[in-house]
Amino acid sequence: MNFRKYYLEIMIHVGSFMFLSADLQAGTCSDNSQFPQQSTQQEVVNSVCAHLHSLTEQFNGREPRVQLLQLERWQRLPSCATGVEVGLSAMSHNGKLPLVVSCPDSDNWQHRLNVKVDFTLPVLVAARDVSRGERLSQLRTDDVAFTSVKPGFLQAADKLDGYVASRKIIAGTVINEDLVKKAGVLRRGQPVTIVAQSDTVLLRTTGVAMENGRVNDIIRIQKDNGRTIRCRVINEGEVHTISGQ
Repeated sequence: MNFRKYYLEIMIHVGSFMFLSADLQAGTCSDNSQFPQQSTQQEVVNSVCAHLHSLTEQFNGREPRVQLLQLERWQRLPSCATGVEVGLSAMSHNGKLPLVVSCPDSDNWQHRLNVKVDFTLPVLVAARDVSRGERLSQLRTDDVAFTSVKPGFLQAADKLDGYVASRKIIAGTVINEDLVKKAGVLRRGQPVTIVAQSDTVLLRTTGVAMENGRVNDIIRIQKDNGRTIRCRVINEGEVHTISGQ
């Protein structure tokens, strides 16, 4: 699984100059009319929003937001008759996006600026506590800020087929690559815990696997009393009895 392609580098052309009067300016990309129209700042914001829209589409997100930082630097931007070039560097985890704004005409100036960006996206979250080695079967989807999740977050439950928890996961935790691993094989002869559950009773006994199996496979298990039953593999050391046995 490859979920770590979050950030892009792009080079685009934008227009002329006007100044802003607030210490900090912020808005959504869908409604950023608080920025002066037909200004270099507005054109840069539009370019950043284009970058954000590509990310939101990639991760099925929404509500891209941009915030200007160090506004005095924005106010000092000179005009550029030929239109300025804006280079967007790699985004930091907190959403800070460095910009290099330059003018390729005879003035040949360059300024370094910063914006903070974010958007909302759906991610998989544990609906209950999950034990180490357990299959991730009870998940929900929550909307969170892009800057609030760690790299490697997961969005599609079908990507977890054949995976189990690599450590204990607390309910409400965002699922990412670090928390899952490929389900291991239950080996023939390996001791297992046998779980039998009804509406009111939960029983645990022990036994030995009589054949190899992965998570969700049904294999033969020999109980300590010598009886052989068929069980479903839940994780590397636990099987559940099948109804009727």
